[in-house]
Amino acid sequence: MIALSQCYKELRKQGGKKFDVAHAVRLLLQQKRIKKVTVPYNFSAGLMRELRALRVRCVSPTPVFPEREISPPGSEENQRGADDGEVGLAEGIQR
Repeated sequence: MIALSQCYKELRKQGGKKFDVAHAVRLLLQQKRIKKVTVPYNFSAGLMRELRALRVRCVSPTPVFPEREISPPGSEENQRGADDGEVGLAEGIQR
């Protein structure tokens, strides 16, 4: 385990004036000579944007089951939800 404070000390030694978590990650990747990283699907978009700005190549994998992410229009699931919504709307209007 590497402490974030150690990374900040190293960045100060290198003459860095502004540094944050993204700079620390880039430093560690440079030390290990890693050029490209795969990040999880739920990885922080802001941190990934900062890493890309620092020229770290981040790859976000597609979901395991991309076809299950969104139901296609006209599918049974979508139709059932629309029917329920119409029933609820009709009941609300009657009251």
